[in-house]
Amino acid sequence: MDGKITISRYSDFGNKDPIHIVVTDQNSGVSFCDVQMSLENFAKALTGVSLQECEFSVRDIDKIGMKKELKHEFIQRPEGFYLWSDNEKIKFLNPYNTDGWEGSLNDLENHHNFNQKNNAYDVSFVRWVDDTEEVE
Repeated sequence: MDGKITISRYSDFGNKDPIHIVVTDQNSGVSFCDVQMSLENFAKALTGVSLQECEFSVRDIDKIGMKKELKHEFIQRPEGFYLWSDNEKIKFLNPYNTDGWEGSLNDLENHHNFNQKNNAYDVSFVRWVDDTEEVE
């Protein structure tokens, strides 16, 4: 699989683990592994001293190797939507989440996404599909 790696250094000198490494799957665009380590351990690893201590986290492993698809839909937002609870907003968006598509609640709440011509919000939807499958 193809991927990308990003290595950065925090400038906060009080941080005990200033080196931050992120591994991203090229196909899905998912950053699935975060590594933090001390500058000393990073230098040792970089110069060939193996098995240096670090802290790491992983996420979205199920999306690795998948293909990310993006689409936009205009959605009429009901009157008083801004007064709704988060759960009510999620329930409102759920009928649009079909065939693996997940709508962005943030887009539905963002006045910059309002389209006066359509009197609706431009909401982005994302899904991950098997890269070997044909999709419409």
